[in-house]
Amino acid sequence: MTPFFTIITSTYNAANTLARLLDSLAAQTFRNFEIIVQDGASKDATLAVVESYRAKLPCLVVNSAPDKGIYDAWNSALAFVSGEWVLFLGADDALYAPDTLEKAFAALKDAPAETLFAPGDALFVSPGGVEIKILAGKAEGAKGKFAEAIPFCHTALFQRARVFRTACFDSSFRIAGDYEFLCRTWRYDQQGKTLGFTISRMAAGGISSDPVMTARMRWEVLRVLLRHHPRAVSLSRHVIPAFKGLFLYAAFSALGKQQAAKALDRFRISRGLPPSWEQQAHETDTQAAGSDSAAEVRLKASVLMPVYNDARYIRDAIDSILNQTFAGFEFVIVNDGSTDGTAAIVNEYADPRIKIITHERNLGRPSARNSALQAAQGEYVFWMDADDIALPQRLEKQIAFMDAHPDVAVCGGAVQCFHNSGMTLLHPSGSKAISAALFFAPAIANPACCIRKSVLDVKGIRFDDGFPRAEDYEFWCRLLLDYKQKAGNIPDLVLLYRVRAFFTEESHKAVQCGMLERLGIAAPEETTQIYFELSLAECGKALSFPWQTYVDFADAVAAANGVKRIFPRKALRRRLDSRLARLAAFEGLSVRQLLSRCVSAFGYGRTAGIVWRHTSRRLLEKLRCGLDGLLRRG
Repeated sequence: MTPFFTIITSTYNAANTLARLLDSLAAQTFRNFEIIVQDGASKDATLAVVESYRAKLPCLVVNSAPDKGIYDAWNSALAFVSGEWVLFLGADDALYAPDTLEKAFAALKDAPAETLFAPGDALFVSPGGVEIKILAGKAEGAKGKFAEAIPFCHTALFQRARVFRTACFDSSFRIAGDYEFLCRTWRYDQQGKTLGFTISRMAAGGISSDPVMTARMRWEVLRVLLRHHPRAVSLSRHVIPAFKGLFLYAAFSALGKQQAAKALDRFRISRGLPPSWEQQAHETDTQAAGSDSAAEVRLKASVLMPVYNDARYIRDAIDSILNQTFAGFEFVIVNDGSTDGTAAIVNEYADPRIKIITHERNLGRPSARNSALQAAQGEYVFWMDADDIALPQRLEKQIAFMDAHPDVAVCGGAVQCFHNSGMTLLHPSGSKAISAALFFAPAIANPACCIRKSVLDVKGIRFDDGFPRAEDYEFWCRLLLDYKQKAGNIPDLVLLYRVRAFFTEESHKAVQCGMLERLGIAAPEETTQIYFELSLAECGKALSFPWQTYVDFADAVAAANGVKRIFPRKALRRRLDSRLARLAAFEGLSVRQLLSRCVSAFGYGRTAGIVWRHTSRRLLEKLRCGLDGLLRRG
């Protein structure tokens, strides 16, 4: 009988892990499959382990010869394929359940001839067997997503054997060869079919999780994009990381893997970041061995939502989180003593990801946030407000950014206001610009942020009960200014923000008094009012003081910062000049009068910088639109 499935695995010195894969295959209720073991001339007992399964796996094909890497081995194995569908598994992976192939057969036996690819879900587990997360595999829209990454795990992807009659893997790749192959062969969305169930248990910490090989992977991803999706290549997201990766790979290769890994761990821990995968896996397995709550360790994300009398809007907020494209999260809802129907609505949801914490009385937003942080078990924490709506890919996009930027502690995103406004709020993207913007206002939208929880735990950072309204603004000042953590804002829209009147002048001024204290500037009432009005420069409110008074204040701030070094000096100076120019613009001056005033206050150089920064955004936007039009026509 011709086998329906062919399972291919490449091995090299895999005697210690291969039995897990072979056991999962031997336990399958569906028996019409073959397995091809392509060994790279192992020097341990790998072949002996394989031979011991002959009785349990009669359709076992074994080949052993030196190879040039995993993709060269896969190409060699493809010559022996006789099944209709092919699945590639690592030597330390396993099929998820005994009925996995039976369910796959039921889903694929009547698949249309044009269906060539069928992705399912993959469960990631640590080397000690602790479940970490499930990566959901979806074929819908996959072709368009290849410009960013593979939207599923290759060990959970069934591929028709006829695909390999005209194409094979590019063996010049060591890590991204499967990515390149799919970009080359998956030509349109109709070729894919989503299976909708878990296929494999994948051992995390393999070659693409190695800190040395991760550096090389960035370079290989750039090669793939330049070959198949050149228009998607970004200088900041692809080119610069690729060259950094190439440099790190060379450095790691020169130092040796063990010494490089130790140096990397020391650096990460000194910055308040988690250690590399090998150490995390060891800690996770140790906890799993001695704790009944080991399942909590596997979470990638915790969504935290304090609520208080939000019955009117809370359903939309909860539904928007539960419908995220990234599913491996817990949802911690803190009911801070609500007296309306909020508690009843929350209790209607039976989703196992929801964890409810109840305060018997209203303790305030800082206390509710701290309760949520105390309960959070995820690697990343996401704040969510009960009256907002998260867009479906919010978690997926921000986790991808944080994973790609391990030195960043906080990631924000763009938010679109609704209810009373339709404007989109875009905050600065760079860490220095974000820190400088904090002098005037929060530079990260709190309900649209993602925070690396290890940083908060290592530094002991929590919300201050002394700031019941501006608790997020004060929190960002401590995290980014006092603890010198890096932050970034992605340009993607991640949240619909309901505009309601929570801002108070008193709470904002209280945070700003702390800012002046950091700089060593006295804060009498007149100074704080000047500071506050300069912060609201774009609102067009009438000024309480002559314009030169604000200029003198800005100069004093810049001088104090030059001594204290609280903010990046150049970024703060640009931010101050920009605010002063906006303040002058609202006085009804002509363009000539405005430029004359700025030149007299700032000089020609700084005035030219202000004009360039305000006009270049429009010019760049027009240029981008023009290029997009040319690309579409081309």
